[in-house]
Amino acid sequence: MKDQKNTVTNPQSRSKNQSGSTLKRSALGVHLLLPLIAISGLSMGNKGCEETSKTRALKMDVEIGTLKGRVIRLPNGETIDFPYVANALFYREVIKHDHFLIANPLPTSLSMVAGGGAFKMSSGKNSDSSENSEDEIGLVSRKDVSVLDQYRFLDKVRAQGQAIFEGRVSMNDAVEGKFSASGAASLPACLYEMPQALLGGEVLSFEATWGVGLGIGYNPNGELPGSAGGKVNFSQSKFEIGLRTENPLSRQVIAIGDGVSRQSKVNVGLDFASGLPIGLNFFFNTPITDVIRNGMKDGLDQIVDTYIERRSPNKDWNEVWESRVVYDPELVNGDTHVAFRAGELAGIKVGDTFKISNMRYEWEGAPCTTRLKYSIVRTTTPIATAEVVSVGDNVSVAKVTYLTDTTNADLRIQPGAQVKVFKLAEPVVKKQ
Repeated sequence: MKDQKNTVTNPQSRSKNQSGSTLKRSALGVHLLLPLIAISGLSMGNKGCEETSKTRALKMDVEIGTLKGRVIRLPNGETIDFPYVANALFYREVIKHDHFLIANPLPTSLSMVAGGGAFKMSSGKNSDSSENSEDEIGLVSRKDVSVLDQYRFLDKVRAQGQAIFEGRVSMNDAVEGKFSASGAASLPACLYEMPQALLGGEVLSFEATWGVGLGIGYNPNGELPGSAGGKVNFSQSKFEIGLRTENPLSRQVIAIGDGVSRQSKVNVGLDFASGLPIGLNFFFNTPITDVIRNGMKDGLDQIVDTYIERRSPNKDWNEVWESRVVYDPELVNGDTHVAFRAGELAGIKVGDTFKISNMRYEWEGAPCTTRLKYSIVRTTTPIATAEVVSVGDNVSVAKVTYLTDTTNADLRIQPGAQVKVFKLAEPVVKKQ
């Protein structure tokens, strides 16, 4: 088996005859076949080949939409922007959740153009966290660029970015994936950045009450009557949220989760007669905060349960998780490696193995600029497996270890191919 150094090939050093016969070559140029027993092992119905780790759940990358809610009016006449409060706390809850990850950008030709001909990269200080500083939001990861450059996946990206920057390729052609140095179909721009789901919803009710029927907040019946001339001690609080995930391109609802949190004996009070504004600290730094966060976590947990119930025959979250091949695998590394969207922040580790299936994306019109009608896998069984050899923050590189048919160019791995868990690497347990 060739080592990594020997498998890397410079596309520019290939002759014209070589590039002209690209489509006739075996998919990804992989000449390694597993024993025949592995062929039956790729069958979807084979339980052994669907094995996934029970101890490590990969994180689904999501894009957070704005939570809807109502402004809260206090007895002293002050109004509180509760939607702002809810969205700030929700962002934190998604970051902390062990099944979700806020999507981050990948280095693409469009991000290169936006950077004036070069990638604008983050400092990498937050590579171990989903949370970025405000001035680094929208920047690509320095670690991602390093990993992709090591395996030459950005050669074509830079060539395309330079062509756009110089006006030789239109922005529309790049968005729709029409530009390709190899002459084959390229990946539409939106599929680089598309998260697995859009996550949003609405705060259905928030109530902090004292006495009988008195309080601040609202519920489906309207605002709570909150007449008070002095200090009040809240006796109960309730928070209810309705969450949902949608396909980011078709906008079809995937999963719904309702979160409810209640707390009695809140043990917090407000003095409405002091003349001082209550402000937002009441919602961020009191026991009320825990009520809101618990309700949000409950809603997120319900989303996870819905995914598992609807999409996992074996009731395993990692069976639900998926990603896709990004960048053109045809021109790099002797055609033995693929890159896919997900990295260290999603829980990917070196040694993890994934199965790959080519996809068909059907749009109402031009790719990315019109709604996606549907996306389906092209074959009933995966066409390849690949083992992760390098991990960035938001992207990983994997070496193809099995290919169904090395003689059929139509079965080569294509940009946009679906990536699903085959087997996650087991943690190394040190002996005592």
